Amino acid sequence: MNMSMNKTLDEAFDSKVLVADCPYHVGLTRVVDAVVRGANIPMAALLNDSRMYAKTAELDYVLNYPSLVDDNLYGLAFTSMSSTEVYKRMIGLSGMLIRNKKRVQLRTLHELSDMIKSEEPIDKDCLFVPDFSIPDNGEVSDWLKQRLYSILLMRVSKGLQTFLYVRDFKSLRVQFGDVFAEHIQQNFCIIET
Repeated sequence: MNMSMNKTLDEAFDSKVLVADCPYHVGLTRVVDAVVRGANIPMAALLNDSRMYAKTAELDYVLNYPSLVDDNLYGLAFTSMSSTEVYKRMIGLSGMLIRNKKRVQLRTLHELSDMIKSEEPIDKDCLFVPDFSIPDNGEVSDWLKQRLYSILLMRVSKGLQTFLYVRDFKSLRVQFGDVFAEHIQQNFCIIET
């Protein structure tokens, strides 16, 4: 069985791509498991071809993003699509980035808020927030808006990439204000389909 078709490490062992009595393979699986848990993505996102999840435009962006920083692009903003579709695309991109030695973190807005409150670093190479601006999330406190904006600016200053879901920019303006919307529109590649 081709490794890109495996959905779990167990399948990789069953198909003999990985060998259970090989200490290196056992150690490798521990590392892979820790990376996937830390990134907060399903194992399948790492083990499968990202084209199963993501579209050409965002795959091209990810392949070229180190040079896009020179063009003042610091992330992708997905808009005008379902949150389920965005999540699927984000996990595919996450897997691709991890395979290319990038430190990745996928967090909901609620998890990100908890990280901010506990002062956890938000400094991975690529941060994915699949529900950043969804009107159903309710009102965002002024305190959280200020901290999130500071984090976006910090990530830009360090050349770190941020991937967000913004259902639409009108809702973003209502939920977070004009400054957020302008920052994202000016510094992010917008993916609409």
